[in-house]
Amino acid sequence: MKLIQIAQHAEDLDRAAEFYSALLGTAPAAVFEPPGLLFFDLNGVRLLLERGAPSSVIYLEVPDVRSRVAELEAAGVAVVGAPHVIFHHDDARLGPAGTDEWMAFIRDSEGNTVGLVSHTPTAVRPPEQASANQAGPMKEESGVQKITPCLWFDNQAEEAAEYYVSVFDNASIISVSRFGEGGPGPAGQAVAVEFEIEGQAFQALNGGPAFSFSEAVSFVVDCGSQEEVDRYWNSLTDGGSESQCGWLKDRYGVSWQIVPKVLSQLINGPDPAGAQRAVQAMLGMQKLEIAELRRAYDGG
Repeated sequence: MKLIQIAQHAEDLDRAAEFYSALLGTAPAAVFEPPGLLFFDLNGVRLLLERGAPSSVIYLEVPDVRSRVAELEAAGVAVVGAPHVIFHHDDARLGPAGTDEWMAFIRDSEGNTVGLVSHTPTAVRPPEQASANQAGPMKEESGVQKITPCLWFDNQAEEAAEYYVSVFDNASIISVSRFGEGGPGPAGQAVAVEFEIEGQAFQALNGGPAFSFSEAVSFVVDCGSQEEVDRYWNSLTDGGSESQCGWLKDRYGVSWQIVPKVLSQLINGPDPAGAQRAVQAMLGMQKLEIAELRRAYDGG
């Protein structure tokens, strides 16, 4: 089966012909007036603009989304979704293997949303993002961090990212992509936020209220001292809730485990009875207390 035609609504065919001729870099293949049909040929697939067609979202591949969006924006075209990486192609099932898929959204002359797509080699990043990551996970030797946790928020992605960056010392916001006028979210609101904590890349996404966080996924924070345990526990439970065995939920419902490094040494120590006592002590705690864990291991 082969796709041969895509239909899109167009109220004013002359206006649509001018817009799409500029966007596609080609003249219409055919115009029939009446009944009001405008055709473009896209490498063998017909794009039909018709008064009676419903509005839809079409996606067009361009050489480089970022530069094309900049050109269109300079020409007065409304950008409703800023360029951002939507997918990393490790294989060729959905796109060229070893590439990042960039996407952006514009509004055409008829009020329809048009997606623009391009692919860049995974190791290539915009200059501002590359410089921001010199000390982070995107290293010259190995390219992009292979796995990046994506946190789905209703509409608090940027607020949450800023909060996490304030909690941890070695953390920063890497990039923010925002909705434009007429986008699926309020103009100016973040679509996605890329941030980094202790060399680990994260993405925060404003995806709406469809999903929420649970304890099924949590982030473990290794702490070298009780002072560090107390600091992260107090910061992350502010507006959140305490649980058992070093687990907590922050104000957004994300689960964390605040764990002193010594815990592993105690529960895997050479004294089996002491290790069991340390485990039992841990099970009775909310925030983990190093002194009490050591005391339990020693039998005190």
